Amino acid sequence: MPDASFHWPHRRMVVCPEDIREMALADYLRMQREDTPLPGRLDLTLALVQKARDWWERLSPEQRARLRLGVAIPAGLLGFPLGAGLPDLDIAVLGIGAHRYFLTHSALGAFFVRQFLRRMTGGGIGRAVVGGAGAGMALGLGGHLVIDGSFGLLDGQKSVQFGIPGLTDMGSLLSGTLVDDNLYLLANGLWALIMARDMVVLATGKQPEEAQQTASRYFPEPVLSSLRARLRAI
Repeated sequence: MPDASFHWPHRRMVVCPEDIREMALADYLRMQREDTPLPGRLDLTLALVQKARDWWERLSPEQRARLRLGVAIPAGLLGFPLGAGLPDLDIAVLGIGAHRYFLTHSALGAFFVRQFLRRMTGGGIGRAVVGGAGAGMALGLGGHLVIDGSFGLLDGQKSVQFGIPGLTDMGSLLSGTLVDDNLYLLANGLWALIMARDMVVLATGKQPEEAQQTASRYFPEPVLSSLRARLRAI
């Protein structure tokens, strides 16, 4: 079996992911010209991953922080509306009669994302994407549940449906009162908001206040203003 090993020739420091792809293509074409046994697809993928890691290691801490925020912010913007709409999936899955089902109107979704994020190794772009999307999702989910559990101050009184559809009766835990329902929704909403903060730290390696200061330092004010306006419009 031909030897599929190959090496990356010495080049200037990589400055962006596009350079990595160009370098991989250049080596591939060079091997074709020199009649060198071509590596398999897996070998090329592994070499590309290693080159990306080398590129990441060459970045300064400030450049890494900027790159993490650069992907975490748009990921969070995508995650926010998903989280805000997550509780109402019970209507599509279980029907309107089971609306505000206790499992969909809980912080479990944010909990699972946070646990997955805690188990991710490394502190690269993948962690920033997952953490940013998870933080946005938890923020949207927490906001939805806090509004529902506000004892009618923000959007009317809400009841939570407990039970197993088709197997047990559905309804509130305590009959004749919605206090337990509001407490359940409010507690889960606050828990989701706390986990959103945790995921900001896990994604960027910074406290939310530090992440905001870094964003203000690296990103122009028009960009930040546009992001804030989009958040308000969601």
